[in-house]
Amino acid sequence: MGTHPLDDLAFALPCAQGDHYPLSLRVGSSGPIHTVHGVVRTTSAHWDGGGGRTDLHDVLSAAWAAVLRANGVASSRLMGIVGWVGHPELYARLLLFDQPFGGVLEATTHKQVVERLSAHTAWAFHQISEAIGMDHPGIREPSWQDQEPPSWVPAIRKLLSVKSEEIWVTRASPNWRYYTASKNAFSVTELEQGAARRLRLAFGWYDPVVVERENQHVLRAANLFNSVPSNILRRGVKIIQAAEQGSAPPWRGLAAKPEENAIMAIPLESHCVFLAIKQSSCCVARADMTIPFSPGRLGSGERGRSSSIQLQHRMCLGEASQPRKI
Repeated sequence: MGTHPLDDLAFALPCAQGDHYPLSLRVGSSGPIHTVHGVVRTTSAHWDGGGGRTDLHDVLSAAWAAVLRANGVASSRLMGIVGWVGHPELYARLLLFDQPFGGVLEATTHKQVVERLSAHTAWAFHQISEAIGMDHPGIREPSWQDQEPPSWVPAIRKLLSVKSEEIWVTRASPNWRYYTASKNAFSVTELEQGAARRLRLAFGWYDPVVVERENQHVLRAANLFNSVPSNILRRGVKIIQAAEQGSAPPWRGLAAKPEENAIMAIPLESHCVFLAIKQSSCCVARADMTIPFSPGRLGSGERGRSSSIQLQHRMCLGEASQPRKI
């Protein structure tokens, strides 16, 4: 049992120690050393499209990591495995749990740590699945189309001067519209009406405290610490606003809480996830903080709707290695 207020609810789930495909925990050991990391990887048996199912690996991993971070379980570094055709395709994505244990566990505590990660992964899986409308394929057969991009894509292209390879897809089960480009340094996901508010329930007890120093915002929540460059926050907010097409909620800073009517940002070790609520949908954006981020040069490997930036939420979900639109 852990120490966070949500622990009792997570451990009480009947499936707390079960499998929650495609969210997987991988545990290894070598003598007294134990390791654990997360993996998101789907197969084509039920899902396809979206550049080798890039959107599934991107959105699900960013949302999983955001829930674990918001609830004080772990702060993750997202590591993408590039697909066979190259960027921005994602073959899979890893969650490396840099905080609080660096992915390496002590022999005396590794069982409790893994059980807590498993319980909170079960919580995250059910909250995320309900928000995005992802049913078991035996209940509702997934479908997808990628002929036409979402209506807000031209605004994102203009904002970020996108000239690289792109991936977009519209899906049912999960229900979203997705877009990424520029070596997957950002992404935007648009979710359906009510999805953003439903997803925010997964972040229940998130209560961040933020200090701004020079061009960095340092955040503490549940004894985990993260730092986000100011330019990443500005870029994520602009992506959300472009994806929401004039209806985005206000930006009130990194300390915004789930219950506030404001753009919300959850920083990870490598990315920042932004969520916004639109009257008819939700945008999530994900932004990558590890790639130098410079407009017009993003495709050359510089750092960088929820509407989210990884950028990830509409919901806009975005990822910028910090946060894209869901």
